[in-house]
Amino acid sequence: WDATPAASKLQIILFVGFLEVWSETKFVLESDGEKHYMRGGKPGYFPTFDLGKPDYSSGNPLGWGVAHPVPFNLFDPFKLT
Repeated sequence: WDATPAASKLQIILFVGFLEVWSETKFVLESDGEKHYMRGGKPGYFPTFDLGKPDYSSGNPLGWGVAHPVPFNLFDPFKLT
């Protein structure tokens, strides 16, 4: 870790922070039909990144998900459950 450049450390910390915020956000969990694990949801569950289709009429062309398609979800990427 000491040999890792500062910019790389920052990128790793920000990415992990983004994943944490995404997985703890009430709107994201409810849009995916889940609850927070401390409120009766599944422990270890990670919400999908695809939370809707683009809605151009509302002025939100990116929909409710992330700005680009993500091919796999972090929880059950191959839909085995």
